[in-house]
Amino acid sequence: MEDREVPDEWREANVVQIFKNGSRGEASNYRPVSLTSQISKVFESIIRNEVVSFFERYGVIKETQHGFRKGKLCLTNLLVFLDRITRCIDEGGSMDVVFFGPCKGIQQGSPQETNRKFAEIRNRGKTDCVTESWLSNRRQRVCITGVMSGWMRVLSGVPQGSVLGALLFLVYINDLDTGLINKLLKFADDMKVFGKVTDRSAGESIQEDLNTLVDWADRWKMEFNVNKCKLMHG
Repeated sequence: MEDREVPDEWREANVVQIFKNGSRGEASNYRPVSLTSQISKVFESIIRNEVVSFFERYGVIKETQHGFRKGKLCLTNLLVFLDRITRCIDEGGSMDVVFFGPCKGIQQGSPQETNRKFAEIRNRGKTDCVTESWLSNRRQRVCITGVMSGWMRVLSGVPQGSVLGALLFLVYINDLDTGLINKLLKFADDMKVFGKVTDRSAGESIQEDLNTLVDWADRWKMEFNVNKCKLMHG
């Protein structure tokens, strides 16, 4: 590994489909999971432990992210949200909340942009170069009941089901909060933006934040799932 190049076999994955819900005849109702080699998973674990230690030591991942982090859970996300909501109600106010998330989560985004973001928040060294090699020139094939497709190049996202995939996705969406007027909370790729509404201008600030989020998504090649976006007012 001194040449900082990951073997080609470590950058290959068999993609299997896990049924989520709805009609089994719809391809969109299945979650694709990448099965990588065991030796690659050991390598990823070593890299992940070193990177996570660095991130936690220097507070790289923003506190608004509660997914895939030590001491952070879905519960901590909900408790922070509940505290803000309760405080607002106690003060006699109202609050607008918009729930949203990307269409395909970690399957979106450019590997090149992921590497660039990763390099920006950490001094460039061996770990970064190895991670760049691991993300670049990946191949995958679909496996269904023992039948395999041909190999195809991976042009977007990080491998779902890999050890490093979730961590790199957190890096990719880490700056999603930038420029927002109201509060944002994240649990991996499930997000909500919310703010206290006292008058018309306060309500319009939520729309301004949504415009900012859409601009971010366009810039970083990530599409939000409009069908899963929900607005609550209370």
